[in-house]
Amino acid sequence: MLMVKMRFPMEENDPVAVPFAWYEHIIGLPTPIVFEDVNFELGNILYTIGTFHASLGAVETRVDLDSIKNAVMHFQLAAWSLKYMRDEMNLEM
Repeated sequence: MLMVKMRFPMEENDPVAVPFAWYEHIIGLPTPIVFEDVNFELGNILYTIGTFHASLGAVETRVDLDSIKNAVMHFQLAAWSLKYMRDEMNLEM
């Protein structure tokens, strides 16, 4: 996604802006949220990666050393994606 973003002007009001749609399942919105901004899509992808890794870290049993290492690895990957959103994309959470 980052490589496509650097090659084509896909931000809001740019010539190659593409509409990205996401459905909000947590609060149950029946219609998608649509933005013509690649940063919106990238932020959603990074947030999803972060929540996925946080969930994987949380379900680790952590009863032996390998399981603890796996949990820590997943929590670090979750933190990376959220940190990237905050620091590199200037997104507020």
